[in-house]
This record gives sequence, C-alpha cells and structure tokens, in this order.
Amino acid sequence: MTSVQALLEEYDEELDLANNKVAELENQVVILKQRMANLQATKGNGGMLQSGQEQELYPGEFREILLEILSETIKTLPDGRRRDVVNDILSYNPAQKIPQKREQILKNALKGYSVLDSSLKKKLQEAGIAVVNQKRGHYKLVYENDARYFSFLPCTGSDKNRGGKNLACELVQKFL
Repeated sequence: MTSVQALLEEYDEELDLANNKVAELENQVVILKQRMANLQATKGNGGMLQSGQEQELYPGEFREILLEILSETIKTLPDGRRRDVVNDILSYNPAQKIPQKREQILKNALKGYSVLDSSLKKKLQEAGIAVVNQKRGHYKLVYENDARYFSFLPCTGSDKNRGGKNLACELVQKFL
C-alpha cells in the first residue's frame, strides 16, 4: 500500500507542477494578446504615429523628415532609455536620404548659376521643383506642385560665385 500511496503522491506533485505551468503559460498568453491588440491598434493608424491633415509631397516624405530629425536629435540625448529607443528606431528604419540627395542636386545645379537653360530645368525637376512662370525678370519655382512652397530665381544670375550657392541654400531651407 505504501508504494501505491507514494505513486499517488508523485502523480499529485507532477499534477501540481503541470497546473502551475499551465497558469504561467495562460498569463503569458494574456500578455501577448494585449501586445498584439496594441500592435493592431497602431497598425490601423499607419504605424507608431497617426498623420494629421498634411499630405506627403512625395512617397515617404514624412518618414524621411522624422528619421532625419531623430538622427540629429540623438546626438544631444544623454545615455539612457530615450537614446536607446531612438537608436533602435534608427537602426531598424534606414532612411533613403531623399532630402539630402535633392540638396546635392540643387547645390550642384545652381553652382555658378547665370541663366536658366533646359539642363538646369531638368535638374530642378529631379529635385521636385517646377519652373512655373516668368515675371519681371524672375522665374517662379514651386516645390512638388504645392503653391505654398515657392521661391524666385532671377532670369540672369548676377554673381556667379555666391548667387547660385545662396539660392541653393534658400531652396533647401524652404523646401527640404
């Protein structure tokens, strides 16, 4: 009888261990379901952030802007949780660097600017800038067909050394 009783006690202990493991796993399931619900809620909003009324002027513009801001901001963050989170986001979301590429196009195209020719027009278009019209000695430039973002380009550059460079810097600040 002692061997039967010992066997029953052994089974009871195994049953208790199994019940404890089931309870632990059920808790993990609840936690994972909560995480999944949170992820699905943010997925419906387009990711971590919900965009407002402003529309992207080119595909991925918001992402590029935010990644660039995070890249600059991380330099000022002290070691800690915020820096780790920003670093993690940056490491898993490589930027295409479209604004930087457009900036280089503008700087190269406007270097030594003297007159607007078809080659310069094409380079401006590559940077998302359209030449809309000419009035009183200036061309009107519009960024990504959004009339809120415009500037003017003189029909003839007066200073081959600095005029184009200054204009490129102005366009970068306004548009990119």
